[in-house]
Amino acid sequence: MSSIAPYPCDRCGLAVIKAYIFGSGGVRIVLDAIPVVGGDFATWPLGYDPDNLRLLAARRPARVNAPYDMPATLKPQFDGYSAANERAWYVEHVHGVSAAEIVERRSS
Repeated sequence: MSSIAPYPCDRCGLAVIKAYIFGSGGVRIVLDAIPVVGGDFATWPLGYDPDNLRLLAARRPARVNAPYDMPATLKPQFDGYSAANERAWYVEHVHGVSAAEIVERRSS
């Protein structure tokens, strides 16, 4: 049985989630449970039974599509690249370091 609920890391106690890299044949990755702006991975659940779901992950896209409910007059001005950079994504877990700290260290 599998679940996509966050659980504490055995080594550092931070909340993490287990995901499988999409298209990799079952390679598992551990992500921080809190997504942050500047993260690397998009995730989505796979399955129908809430007690037996798998979480798939893939590198975040460089650009995202405009929201479905955006008025048609605003869609031509929508910048999918900057919207992707402003959205929260998951990062790979590093023991004892929060997701926000990981992203902050990269930018400095």
